[in-house]
Amino acid sequence: MCGITKGRNNPCNDNLGGINKIYLFTYVDYPRYLIGVNGNVLNTYPETTIYEYETTADGNNISDSLVVDETGISYDQTINIVLKKLQEDAFSVSQLLGKTIGCIVKTRLGNYRILGLYNGCKVTNLNATTGGNYNDFNGYNLTLKAKEVKQAYYIDNLEDAGFTIFGDNNLIEGLIHHYNFEETTGVLTLDNIGLINGNIQGGVALNQTGKVAKAFDYDGINGTVNFNSNLDITSYPFSIKLWAYIPDIATSQYILTGNSLTSYIGVSILNLSGGTVYVRFGDGLGSSSGNRRDYRQSFSTLTNGWNHIVVNFISFGNIEIYVNALNQTVTYVSGTATSADLTNALYKLSTSGQTAFYDNKIDELGFYNKILSADIIQDIYNKENAGQSIL
Repeated sequence: MCGITKGRNNPCNDNLGGINKIYLFTYVDYPRYLIGVNGNVLNTYPETTIYEYETTADGNNISDSLVVDETGISYDQTINIVLKKLQEDAFSVSQLLGKTIGCIVKTRLGNYRILGLYNGCKVTNLNATTGGNYNDFNGYNLTLKAKEVKQAYYIDNLEDAGFTIFGDNNLIEGLIHHYNFEETTGVLTLDNIGLINGNIQGGVALNQTGKVAKAFDYDGINGTVNFNSNLDITSYPFSIKLWAYIPDIATSQYILTGNSLTSYIGVSILNLSGGTVYVRFGDGLGSSSGNRRDYRQSFSTLTNGWNHIVVNFISFGNIEIYVNALNQTVTYVSGTATSADLTNALYKLSTSGQTAFYDNKIDELGFYNKILSADIIQDIYNKENAGQSIL
């Protein structure tokens, strides 16, 4: 039946213009059968993380214009976005020009609509401005354009449809132990999420300026934090993340290790002279080259400065190293061990044994029972680099 026969009454006087929030996400050209629609409502979409942008400034709007030409009927969709304050966000604004992305808007009436559902939205204009006067606008103006065969679909419930709004829960999913090192006195450092506290031993200076608030500073002589536990990382996969102030040294030093004084056990993260991240597996059967297997990143980290280190332990001998959110090329170095004894490893920060004690600061140590994706690593780095803990 033609829509003209339905008629339309004047709606009640609660009509609000503009957009309340905008959600941007990575566009993927999914096969049509993976996208479920019913009438003008999107019901199902492959699981996708979306990034929320509040749009308190005026000027945010969408248009969805019918186009009839020799090719048939289509809709030209345009989204104008105004974001206050020039800064880098989780979904890096300044790098969007020319990219094809996904876009969901929440109108001030509370309706969710997805633009460019099948073909994506092209960022055709991006203008960053500071203004010239005190009260002038400071921020970004973006224009997104899409062309679809149907008007923008509605979404009744974001989560039910397959969308997850990025937030801190993403950063702590799978996190089993975490240490902020905020203690100013005492002999324990507290586990912020689990039940395994660390014993502070030897030359460890508390209440030092950290990457996030406070940190511990190790003297390179006998300072250590001993967890005396395998920290529940007894099977693959798992991940370890931390901040280390890499010293400019001529010797290799353990940042974290499960080793005993006589055996390579579990996994270890070291800083080699010159500031290179080094990862070691140990089978727990001795301290020869046959009891370990070593890998290193392809190039040096910054020396004499804070560096964010993440190691994804996918399986024995299969790792990823990220330094300051950048994925490194990993190179096998030496050792012929064929397995690692994860169960009997007793982890500690800074120790001697086969290598020297650590001589500088360590902060924001976390253990995950899963692999961290590049996006999550970038988001953890962004948050902690801005001086905010994920917990």
